[in-house]
Amino acid sequence: MPDTTGDAGRAAGGTRVARAETQAERAAVFRFRYDLYVDGMKKRPPTADHARRTLEEPLDARARIYIAEAGGEICGTLRVNHGAEFTPAHPLPQSLVDMHALGPFLDAWPAALTFSSRLMVALTRRGSAMLHRLIGRAYADALDEGRSFDFCYAPPYLVEMYLQLGYRLYTKSKTDPSVGYLVPLVLPLRDWDHLAEVNSPLLRVATKAGATQAPPDPTVAWFHEHYGAALETFDGRYDADRAWAQLSHAMHALSDNSPGVFSGFTGDEMQRVLRSNAVLRCAAGERVVQRGDSRDEMFVVLSGRVVVRLEADGPPITELGPGQVFGEMSMLNRAPRSAFVDVVEDCEILTYTRQALDRLMKVEPELAARLLLNLANILGTRLTSTNDHLRGTGDSA
Repeated sequence: MPDTTGDAGRAAGGTRVARAETQAERAAVFRFRYDLYVDGMKKRPPTADHARRTLEEPLDARARIYIAEAGGEICGTLRVNHGAEFTPAHPLPQSLVDMHALGPFLDAWPAALTFSSRLMVALTRRGSAMLHRLIGRAYADALDEGRSFDFCYAPPYLVEMYLQLGYRLYTKSKTDPSVGYLVPLVLPLRDWDHLAEVNSPLLRVATKAGATQAPPDPTVAWFHEHYGAALETFDGRYDADRAWAQLSHAMHALSDNSPGVFSGFTGDEMQRVLRSNAVLRCAAGERVVQRGDSRDEMFVVLSGRVVVRLEADGPPITELGPGQVFGEMSMLNRAPRSAFVDVVEDCEILTYTRQALDRLMKVEPELAARLLLNLANILGTRLTSTNDHLRGTGDSA
């Protein structure tokens, strides 16, 4: 098996990436998950054992679990399930089949599928190469073992990262009651042309392993034949020129009483603010934000319309269209979401993460200050509108 992580999986900085082979290592992973997911992110997954402070799930029993360690402490983990390992006695969970619309893949390539999940990196390692090293190790193993497609799902703020690795958007997003809005993605492992197009670091892993010298893999042609139209429909890569054209038109349409997040920005400035962000294409009826979610991205409506509700089935309290934003409070203060947001007209929505804002504050502080001022104006306008609504003297806008 090719080693993609240095001598014995250890990088120069003393970080080791390997499989969790022993029960003690797996137990340590389950404790790490609990610390990060339950304590850190304030999630309450049903399989969490609060007495033992572990987070273990049925998929773990037959999974390959990867760990990243530094200084003897776990600082990252990834779970991978192989489709070939599921049997009639232990079938592939229907939830995975539904989430990833797996029917055609199961009919054509049932033994060539892998499923990645529970990718976690310690807060102190965010922004490091740790995440890519975990994925790279699992990717090298999958190539070595003849797999062809890896599936995962991600919250909106992580979609751009997966797109940069070479994953593709190919089907509709889903809303999970326990974790919120999730975006399914698939990675055709041997689509060298696409990996080169997005400059994926995984292409270097494949080249080092010698995989790119093999004859063309039939799964790649099959994928493009069966999903070419879907790739065009769901393509989430950010097109700066198109986004600016949409936002520029929207800004002119906004009234003085409805300030825009990019009011006063030139096209070049907007592109500098929004570089490397994903665009989600959402269908009417989808719920893109769920109250109580602990996430820190905001959303900019490029086209279509959404409504905001305080209760899951309650009446809308406001409607938002092109050029307007939602989720900005959670991005700014990392507080849980305070409302539900539903799509009422097919939308293109651009995600903007707290990480992107932090990066902007370092490299473009003047632009960051103007963006934050616009967000303050938006929040002030909404507060006034909400107060008027509660007093019964204004519209529910």
